[in-house]
Amino acid sequence: MHVKNEYDYRFVSESKDELFDHIKACFFHMMNANLPVYGVPGKVKEYETSKKDVKAGVEKLPPDSYVLRSEDLYEPLRSTNESTGPLTIEDDDLPTTPGQHRATFAKAGDMDVNLSDFTIKKVIGRGSFGKVFLV
Repeated sequence: MHVKNEYDYRFVSESKDELFDHIKACFFHMMNANLPVYGVPGKVKEYETSKKDVKAGVEKLPPDSYVLRSEDLYEPLRSTNESTGPLTIEDDDLPTTPGQHRATFAKAGDMDVNLSDFTIKKVIGRGSFGKVFLV
């Protein structure tokens, strides 16, 4: 895993896919862009930034042509002014099927929850199965 201005990290985890899904989500929420995931042919070491490279001010990254677009999970949010304007909620961002939802965590006896119980601030993510709102 490459971290800007730092050396690259290697780790072993049984939950690698879940971990990277969370990292991708955090990156998107902070940057309004998908985390670039690269698929490099040959040896990864050619594109690895070492501690020695960091001390020398060198950062190694694969070319943009190696970015795996299939790893992009989110659609960047629209804004009123593409360069600096605030993010807005468009009509098509809102759920189309009203309905009751069951709360994951709730006080006893208070289990009926629907979208009208919240004030929607903005859409922070879109996926195949729904949208994620900041409320």
